[in-house]
Amino acid sequence: MARSFAAQGCAVSVVDERGEVESVAESIGASMFIGDVAEDDFVSDVVSAVGKVDVLVNSAGEVWPTGPFDAWDEGLDDYDRIIGTNLRGAFLFGRAVAAVMSASSGGNIINVSSDHVKPAPGTGWHHGHGALNSTTRPSGRSTD
Repeated sequence: MARSFAAQGCAVSVVDERGEVESVAESIGASMFIGDVAEDDFVSDVVSAVGKVDVLVNSAGEVWPTGPFDAWDEGLDDYDRIIGTNLRGAFLFGRAVAAVMSASSGGNIINVSSDHVKPAPGTGWHHGHGALNSTTRPSGRSTD
């Protein structure tokens, strides 16, 4: 999407937690911000630095292997990580740009989502669409 907007002459800003996205930003002439979309100060700083926003594309999403048999604390940390990236980030950016958009001529917010969870790298196990109904865990141990 960033490439498409840039090809149409839009000023684009790319936000990601991974530094390797820098090559994408450089190739399309976009500004780049590296940080965690679940952190409200980071989101505020990005929106302040960008200024006018006509279109926000919330597409941050994370797949993380987690399951009902994980240690309690690990499960809570996984939950915070996934919800932080996949939901809180979209909320924070939407909330932050709403004021900017309303102060100008308006704008559009596009929230990208998926109805399918792919296996996390290296797991080889499908952990979406009913995988919790399985009686065998990814480690091969039975739930019986």
